[in-house]
Amino acid sequence: MGSALPGLREGIARLGILGGTFDPPHFGHLLMADSARMEMQLDEVVFVPAGLPPHKRKKGESPRASGSQRMEMVKLAIADNPFFQAWDYELKKDGPDYTIETLRYLKKNLPGIDLYFIMGKDSLEEIFSWKDPTEILTEYDIIVVSREGDPNQTIEKIKEKNSRARLFPVEMPSVNISSTELRKRIKEKGRIAYLTPPSVESYIFENKIYF
Repeated sequence: MGSALPGLREGIARLGILGGTFDPPHFGHLLMADSARMEMQLDEVVFVPAGLPPHKRKKGESPRASGSQRMEMVKLAIADNPFFQAWDYELKKDGPDYTIETLRYLKKNLPGIDLYFIMGKDSLEEIFSWKDPTEILTEYDIIVVSREGDPNQTIEKIKEKNSRARLFPVEMPSVNISSTELRKRIKEKGRIAYLTPPSVESYIFENKIYF
């Protein structure tokens, strides 16, 4: 089992949770987390790198970097932001990582703290393929971040299927960066400057990841 709980500061009342493969992390992830934090007045955001994402496993995909490498890259990416934390809970679990199980664990072990699950508009569109989607939508506050345009249209479609869904829209500046694109650029051009923090870029090249 990974760290029992994220290392939060004293007096935290509103906590954001951002899951993902982070293979590798990039400025889009950081801007997404910060946009959610500022708009929803979160005290901290916890980055939770996934071990075996079920949706990727179904597609025959798996992270290119190891769990420990992705955890280290996340730590490097968020090192200069006191409002961001990294948590290895899902990386150390046995079996696939289901969002609802992580949320249940946090809800049980962090009483008195309001939890906000941060997700992209594109992920919300696939929510009904996740494990226990009704519980996710109705028992937890979900911040829906859109990299391109207003996410309210997607939110309205979800609420047509479940009117009790607790969804909060947040727009962020348009940043057309993806981990897939970064891996491709590393392999083809050997350079990802200005797409991820320099510390992450250095770590990738020092450890020859994605080549």
